[in-house]
Amino acid sequence: ANMISLVALLSLLALSRACPDGSWTSVDGDCFKIYDISKTYYDAEDYCVSQGGHLASIHSQNELYSLENTIGQRAPLIGLKCSSVTDCTWTDGTPYDYSNFIYGKPTLEYGSCVHLYGDDELFYSWNCATPMSAFMCRIANLTDICSPGYTPYLGSCVSVKTIFKTADDAERECAVEGGHLASIHDFSFNNFVTNLLVSSGLNQNAHIGIRDYDSKLTWTDGSMYNFQNWGSMYPNIFFGYCGQLLGTTEFGNVGQWTNIPCETKLPYVCMKPQGVSPMYAPLVCPSMQYFEVTGTVYSPGFPLTVPANTHCEYMLAGEIGTTLSVSFPYFAIDSSSKLSLYDGMSGTLPIAVLSGAMPTGIEFNTTQNIMKLVFDTTIWSYGDGWEASFYTIYPAPTGPTVKPTTVKTTTVKTTTVKTTTTKKPTTTKPTPTTKAMSTVRNSCEPQYLYANVMISSPGYPLGYPMNANCVYYVSGNPGKKLVVDFTYVDTKRDKDYISIRDGPYENSFEIGKLSGGTLQNQLRYVTSTNYVTIVFVTDGTKGGAGWVTTVNMTS
Repeated sequence: ANMISLVALLSLLALSRACPDGSWTSVDGDCFKIYDISKTYYDAEDYCVSQGGHLASIHSQNELYSLENTIGQRAPLIGLKCSSVTDCTWTDGTPYDYSNFIYGKPTLEYGSCVHLYGDDELFYSWNCATPMSAFMCRIANLTDICSPGYTPYLGSCVSVKTIFKTADDAERECAVEGGHLASIHDFSFNNFVTNLLVSSGLNQNAHIGIRDYDSKLTWTDGSMYNFQNWGSMYPNIFFGYCGQLLGTTEFGNVGQWTNIPCETKLPYVCMKPQGVSPMYAPLVCPSMQYFEVTGTVYSPGFPLTVPANTHCEYMLAGEIGTTLSVSFPYFAIDSSSKLSLYDGMSGTLPIAVLSGAMPTGIEFNTTQNIMKLVFDTTIWSYGDGWEASFYTIYPAPTGPTVKPTTVKTTTVKTTTVKTTTTKKPTTTKPTPTTKAMSTVRNSCEPQYLYANVMISSPGYPLGYPMNANCVYYVSGNPGKKLVVDFTYVDTKRDKDYISIRDGPYENSFEIGKLSGGTLQNQLRYVTSTNYVTIVFVTDGTKGGAGWVTTVNMTS
């Protein structure tokens, strides 16, 4: 009863107090705060999101007057970004109904982002990638009503879901409702979520959004990892790559975090911004085709259906001089529908053509700051659709790299549709023998090979060694390109990975990265030179059956 009373009190405080603790200024019910921390526009926006808001939007001269004392003599970044002198948007999605630029319009030669200047309260254009000494966050009116089943907290809505799901399925369900598995950035919110979990009466632990990916702790909503409450001897990937919030004392103190296998079925905690309704992507192509810097895009109708006879194009863009990385947390369409990925705004040869069902953990990288996605369906289309996450890489890869001179092709073809079952698909592991080529297996010493060759991971199919770093250098005839076909991949997700490099060195340009499985059909990479380097890295825990690939020459 005391725990329930505490939850009710916290909810009441979240609704009634004007602003969070810590030097926030209230203006018409919204809350503003300036942080004297040097950050780029994108990092500043991420920080504001972690606080339950966005970089500040300004909608009237009266709002500026009310913030005079807060701004003082500083020059904080705000949430405005302009693609032209007439086309500007606020990061919080509110209307662009007020501006106060020093010359009456943005000065785009200085940058597309914007900061204020306290002395004159004018807007100044600024380079988005250049750090500014301060930034201002805004949290929307805290009295906004959350969806049924959600409890408000400082601009966010939080819900404990009592149905038991794996971490991936839980994240998908949170996304359907417009959010993610909860990310936690301070003790106050950790206590709030813990109290919600305990008061639910489940007497269970719950999935939250923390993940260990490639030895890096991240949140599924993309926010910064700037707070931790791990139990004793955690984090420890020996116990799994996902994270749970303890609602019991079996593994530590209530409210602490521990690692958990991602396949474990548990209750889970969803979190979304206030005012966000359940997310069902419309059945038509997005009206806005351009998506910048980092974010998530969805197929029409996701996650309910794949509409028939549809052609959609999406343009993902980063700053000049950067590249992009795209992955698919969820992908399940029929084999007749195709999603093509292009390196750049134009071009006729895609770097990947995706169809059917695809394991997570596969990344696709560009050599330019733009990737175009083209999605085509047929009259027979079916499935859940796809979710694509992308981020900008700063700076573009450099060093002693054999850079591609032509667009590379990657093809994924499968015939199954992803389901929610936790059983591993029944597969037939290919036997790594062939009459037409030599075979390399059961060795992790550096291998210098010549196409045509079949390569399998050490120990395949009985399992590969731990703490391995295997490198395979494959060359072909001058003037030829190499085709790398993976016919089977079963590795430990996130931690054990295969890196495919377009050139003769371990640090040549990465054209693909595989992790997880099980890949039941064929995944193809085509180099731009007569060299390819394949790097296989494993960690200190037991993995899967391994992998098989062939490398052949082509014109």
